[in-house]
Amino acid sequence: LETEIQCLLHENELKLQPFSADALACLPPEGAKWTVPHDEVSRRKDLRSSHRIFSVDPPGCQDIDDTMHARVLSNGDIEVGVHIADVTY
Repeated sequence: LETEIQCLLHENELKLQPFSADALACLPPEGAKWTVPHDEVSRRKDLRSSHRIFSVDPPGCQDIDDTMHARVLSNGDIEVGVHIADVTY
């Protein structure tokens, strides 16, 4: 599995490097135990389990935050959604 992961990273020009101390200092003090607060989740529409969402960022991009989805509606129309990460939270 590790070999396959490394191949995918290489093919998509993704570089895994440790974050700098300055970047880590910007994280919440809870570290890896931090989760999005329930009140924040309740104010948003969570599409993670109901839509197939995929990145449209180019290979080599370091801030993978632009996504889309497409699905066929019951009337036959195709719904296309554009999703941009909320970097203000």
